[in-house]
Amino acid sequence: MDETKQPGIEFVKVVLLELNYKWNEKFRLGKPPLSYEIQGNYSPRLSEDGKSLNARLMVRIISKPLTVSLTIAGLFKEGTSPNLTLREFAQLQAPAHLIPFAREVIFNVTARSPIPPLILNPINVKALTNNWSNKPGTAKRNLKNSVPCNARQK
Repeated sequence: MDETKQPGIEFVKVVLLELNYKWNEKFRLGKPPLSYEIQGNYSPRLSEDGKSLNARLMVRIISKPLTVSLTIAGLFKEGTSPNLTLREFAQLQAPAHLIPFAREVIFNVTARSPIPPLILNPINVKALTNNWSNKPGTAKRNLKNSVPCNARQK
């Protein structure tokens, strides 16, 4: 890959495939800050001809007051002058392109809850994908590890 050029990959579309929100009606708001755990997985699939990539990202927020889970899919295709293969793009760039969409959905859904909206902190995609087997379509990545959020209870 020529690092002075763009990857030559087209971002065709992003789709929200699933969204679940559950408020714990037994939870009572108090003074201590709320803590959250983020879980998820990333599953890329290359087409048979290797010219398109369907990448799915599932994110789940777990806390005492609420649970939010979502799955989004991004469709990418090889451009006219690719500088990067879709297999290489699937490793870091595809999940990095999908995370802001997940962040926006989580913010919008939690903004309608009794607690302040969640804004996910930046996520180190390389750290999340380090153990991937470099075989898109055959591996799922677990994003567990309690990524902090900046929401605090008022």
